Amino acid sequence: MFPMKQALESRGLTGGLIVTWASLWAISVLLTRVAIPPVDPNITSSSRALEQLGTLGLTLPIALTSVLASSRAPWLLVSSTRSKIASQQAPTWIIVGCNCAAAAVLSPLLPRGVSFSRTALLVILFSTLTLLIAQKLGSAWGATPAPALAVVASVRGALPWQANFIYNTEATSLLCAITAVSALCLLALNLRGKA
Repeated sequence: MFPMKQALESRGLTGGLIVTWASLWAISVLLTRVAIPPVDPNITSSSRALEQLGTLGLTLPIALTSVLASSRAPWLLVSSTRSKIASQQAPTWIIVGCNCAAAAVLSPLLPRGVSFSRTALLVILFSTLTLLIAQKLGSAWGATPAPALAVVASVRGALPWQANFIYNTEATSLLCAITAVSALCLLALNLRGKA
């Protein structure tokens, strides 16, 4: 049998990576205490709860997981008694699940007004987007889209407010749709065996 530990280790999981990942999650929580200039064009005086550096910080531990996107020992998949699909899907979704679990554990430390459901959607979106790009183009490229998207959404006027699904709570249905598309694309990529 092809143990899950061996599958994750073949993707580059080490103790140092786990410590770095956990540290970046802690830093992202600390960054929630630092406000950014208001993103909502209707507000000029002060930022709202979602408008803080924690949203950008959230992308850092997720971007780090791009190094785990594909196996460094593809011959293990060939010799595995598990199906090729299971061998590719399980580690990918374990990574997404670990990112969600970290967000859940740290959610009591989030500022008042930041909902865990919205944070979870962002974690799933950023995780699936990171792994999708990393599996297709490589880990360096995979680490880029989530932080880039968060930076663009953080600049007032860079995205129309109605389409700013990261900060505009009225665009939650758009966030759900984009998250679902990203997750389905990652699933399809893994089912086709391109990871």
